[in-house]
Amino acid sequence: MLDLSKPDDIVMANRRIQCSAKDATPATFSWRGGVLSRVPGEQDRHIMNVDGMNIRQCVTVDHPTRGR
Repeated sequence: MLDLSKPDDIVMANRRIQCSAKDATPATFSWRGGVLSRVPGEQDRHIMNVDGMNIRQCVTVDHPTRGR
């Protein structure tokens, strides 16, 4: 269980959201949605559909003066 009042646990929670909790383990994400045109004073208009993908991996960095 993570305690979000502790800095190290906040970092781990963000890693679980953004990538993998294990170092150098790639995580893939995909999403699907629509692109809208937004013009002041006009109703939003659907322009096109999109599919997106991303791959990311995190690593732990220990810096001598900045810490983790």
